[in-house]
Amino acid sequence: MPVLQSPSRTQPTAIPIFALKWYTHPSVLPMHILAYAGGGGSAKTGIGNTVNVQIITSDDDTNSSYNHGSDGVSSLEDLTASIAIDTGIDIAVALDILVQSAPSSSSSSSRPYIYLAVGIGNFVKIYLIKNHSISHDDNGDNDNDHWEAVEIGSIELEKSSGINTVSWNSTGDALVAGCENGNVCIISVTFGNESSCGMRSQSPLQLQLHLVHELKGHIRAVCCSVYHPKNPLVLMSSAKDGTCRIWNLGMAKQNENENDENDNLCMEELQCRIYDPKGPAPKAANILNPKPGQCLVRGCAFGDLDGRILYTVQSGRKGGAFLSVWKLIRRACTIEEQEQEKGPKFVFEFKETMRKQVSNFPVSAMSLSGDYTMLALGDTNGCITLLSTATFQKIKFWDGAHDLPVTCIAARPLPLSLSGEDVTGVRVDAISASADNKLCYLTRQRKSTLKKKQGSGGSGSGGGGVLVGAKSSKRVLTIVFYPIHLIVFAMIMYAIKVSVDVCHEDYEESHHDWMAVKECVLHTVLWATSDRPGIAFIPH
Repeated sequence: MPVLQSPSRTQPTAIPIFALKWYTHPSVLPMHILAYAGGGGSAKTGIGNTVNVQIITSDDDTNSSYNHGSDGVSSLEDLTASIAIDTGIDIAVALDILVQSAPSSSSSSSRPYIYLAVGIGNFVKIYLIKNHSISHDDNGDNDNDHWEAVEIGSIELEKSSGINTVSWNSTGDALVAGCENGNVCIISVTFGNESSCGMRSQSPLQLQLHLVHELKGHIRAVCCSVYHPKNPLVLMSSAKDGTCRIWNLGMAKQNENENDENDNLCMEELQCRIYDPKGPAPKAANILNPKPGQCLVRGCAFGDLDGRILYTVQSGRKGGAFLSVWKLIRRACTIEEQEQEKGPKFVFEFKETMRKQVSNFPVSAMSLSGDYTMLALGDTNGCITLLSTATFQKIKFWDGAHDLPVTCIAARPLPLSLSGEDVTGVRVDAISASADNKLCYLTRQRKSTLKKKQGSGGSGSGGGGVLVGAKSSKRVLTIVFYPIHLIVFAMIMYAIKVSVDVCHEDYEESHHDWMAVKECVLHTVLWATSDRPGIAFIPH
C-alpha cells in the first residue's frame, strides 16, 4: 500500500474508528478538540469500545501549563490531554461537540463548557468534558491528567432505531439523530433541573433530554443529518434511499396527526442521481432510476452561512461517486400550484446546478471545511480527495491512505492557525479514519516550516527528534559547525604565513610586482608544478 509522504502522517490507534469530530471555536475555546470513537463491538475480541477525546491547547495557555522539552520547546504530546470513555458492549458511531462560554457570574474558572453528544446503539448520551485545577508534584511539574468526562444526560429512542448520526443545532438547545430505521429524531436539550417550586436552575452539570419530533420520510438508513448554520429550526438529512430532505421545524402544526406533521415539516425532497448529466443517458435501470438502496447519499452539507447552497455526495454500492450542487432559486408557480396554495405566485426551491464524478469508487465519508472553501472526501478504496468549492477541482489526492474503506473524515474546522501548529510547523487540512486502526493527518504542505534538531533524544510530533523554531535551529547549526570554522580559519592563516615566508624574496626582487607574487603563491605554496620531482612520477 502507498505510504503517506511527510509532512502528512499517520497515528496508530488501539481501536477501529467509526466516528470522528474535529472542533474549535477561537472566540470561546483557546484550543481545538479531536474526538473519535469505535471498538471491537459486542464480540469478545479483546478490543474495547471507547470514545477518545484529545484536547490540544496552545503553549502559552495561561490556564494550563505543560512539560517542555529541551531548550524550552514543547512537543505536540506535551500540549495534548487525552480522555477515554468506555461505552460498554456497544460501539459509538456518531459524535458531535458543543462549546458554550461560561456565564460571567461563574466562579474564578473561565473555562468554557464542552459538551460531547454520542450516539451509542439506541441511546444518545451527553458528556461534560471537565477541567480540574492543576496539581503540582514534588518536581514542580504539572499533572497532565486533570481532564475527565462526566455523563450528564441520556435518552433512549425506540428499539431497533440504531443511531447513525448526531448533530447539535446552532443554539445548543436541540440535537438531531439520524437512525438506521430511517427516522430523523429531534431531541430538545434543557440545561438544569426543575425544582419542587417549579423554578429551573441553569446548572451546566445537569440537563434534560426530550424527544419532540420523530420525522418519518426516509425509507432506508439515514447516513447524514446536519442543522442549518444559523437557523436552529432548519436541518437536512440524507439516506440510502437516494434522497436528501430539508426539514423546517418552524412549520410544525398543532393538533395534527403524525403523518400530516411530517409532510408539513419536509420542505423539499431532493432526488440524487449517480450518472453524468452531460454524458449519454445510462442504459442500466439501477443507475437511471435507482430503487431505494441502490443509490446511497452518504453525505450532505450546507454550503454557506445562509443555507442557499447544498452539497450532496452519492454513489451506488459499486462504481463512481458523484457530487451534486444545489442552489436555492425562485420560480413562478404553475396554475395548479397557485390554486392549491391559494395565492403565492412564486416559490423557493433547490435546483441541482452541477453534478460531476469525484471518485472512481463509492464515497463513504464527506466533510466540509469551516470556511466552506474545501470538501474532504474518503472512499471505499481508502483514498482521500480534497476538492475546492470554488472550482470543484482536486486540490490534493492521497491514493490508498487507508488499508480499508474510509469510515469518517473531518475537514479543517477553521482557516486560522490552530494550537500546536507552531510546534509541528504543519497545517493539517483534514483528518481521516478507518477500521484499519489509524488516523491520517493530511496536509497540502510539501514540508514542515520548522527544522528538526539532529541527534536529539527527545520525541517530536512527527517522530525523529524535537522540532525547534528558526532561532533555535540557527543556534544548533552554529554549535555543530563551530569546530569546522576553527579548522578552516587555521588553514587559511597557515597558508598566509607560508606565502609570506616563501614569496617575500620574489616580491622584493620583482620590485613589488604582484604577478610574480601570484605565481609564487599558486605554484609554490598551494601546489607544485608538474615538472617538480616527485609530482608527475613516483620517485624511486
